[in-house]
Amino acid sequence: MKNPSTRWTRALALLAVALLAACNQNPGDPAAGPVEGAADNKQPAAISAPRQFSVIEMPAIDKGLIARCSVDMIGKQKSRGQTIPAQSGGIVRLSGWVADPGRRVPAQFTVVLMGTENYGVTGTAGIKRSDVARVFSAPALADAGFRVQATLGPVAAGEYAVGILFDHGGKKALCTTNTRLAVGPAAG
Repeated sequence: MKNPSTRWTRALALLAVALLAACNQNPGDPAAGPVEGAADNKQPAAISAPRQFSVIEMPAIDKGLIARCSVDMIGKQKSRGQTIPAQSGGIVRLSGWVADPGRRVPAQFTVVLMGTENYGVTGTAGIKRSDVARVFSAPALADAGFRVQATLGPVAAGEYAVGILFDHGGKKALCTTNTRLAVGPAAG
């Protein structure tokens, strides 16, 4: 008869392998980046009333500023590296994280949709993201998460690259993502 502790050890090992396979990444590996959609669940899920995207003039960007960000989810869809469909005039909910070149959380930022015309909506961070702080070894990034809800009101149909624009010491920094938003005509 086998030792019961051996069975428990094997069962725990199998469970650990299954969980790691489900995640498909090692959260301790900085090269993997923060875990997508891994906002700490201690924050309320409430999102403020929707703002509205508006046409913006893109400022001169300081190319020497290296910022980090991710738009992990649009609505309930994982968005990193994806093109997500949306309807003109509809509401989009974006969530992710942002870090300025000094590895701190910017006080305010603008989510930008970059295409033939550029659109922006302001946002603030403050959602717990211990994964971001851990991956970048920067405790100041523990509240780097954000959720922004906005109407696409004046956004013309088309495909847009999603980025995050913010001020860093009087200079403009732009973090580009590999997320795209494909805005289609309004239903009806």
